[in-house]
Amino acid sequence: MGRNILILGASSGIGRAVAEYMARKGDDLFLAARRRDRLEELKNKYDQVQIIWDVDLSEEANVKRIFMDLKEKGIKLDGMVYCAGTAYSKPIRSYSEEQFQQMFDINFKSFLASVKYFVSKRYSESGSVITAISSVSTEKPEKGRGEYAASKGAVNALIPIIAKEVIDRRIRINSVSPGFVKTEIYDREKVFFDVDAYIKEYQPLGLIEPENVAEVIGFLHSDAAKYITGQNIFMDAGNLLF
Repeated sequence: MGRNILILGASSGIGRAVAEYMARKGDDLFLAARRRDRLEELKNKYDQVQIIWDVDLSEEANVKRIFMDLKEKGIKLDGMVYCAGTAYSKPIRSYSEEQFQQMFDINFKSFLASVKYFVSKRYSESGSVITAISSVSTEKPEKGRGEYAASKGAVNALIPIIAKEVIDRRIRINSVSPGFVKTEIYDREKVFFDVDAYIKEYQPLGLIEPENVAEVIGFLHSDAAKYITGQNIFMDAGNLLF
């Protein structure tokens, strides 16, 4: 019998890759994202997908509903992966409070809310694992990435504090910070600047495949990583060297 793993933001990109990776490992999966059609694709493809929720994860009420549904079904979680998020590039002179609030809500506030529920004994087992997706942008300043970096930097600041608060239950929590990954966000960024030229010059190991990020997350959820907590793991393909 596999572990019970909740993946938030599972319909595309890194979240989908994590779902497929953990399904192949035999874990029982509980998936949430906005796009029901893509979640249903995963449910039809893998018997391990138990429940799907098509919800706006930027709303805490929807996050709470997921945990309440699991509790009503008598399901306790062994792990959670927070992949929900959005990104954009623009100079600070184009700052929009409304747009930034939307990004901050999904990139940070809903992560905080999901952790709040997960760490309760009502919803998770002792010894369970949480992983969040952050970004190399928190460490490497690039024009136009300030607001995105701020939202992900908030995640990184939270991780070690939560790790201290939950270590008595042996819950581990970490983040993974990739460089540019081959996702829909990468495709959108190409509209605004020459991402491929940037990668060629500043990310010498190349564009990262989401499946490779999923493998790192899988490692963090394995017994091989049982002594790793409160950490941010950079997976930058050499980006931080330049």
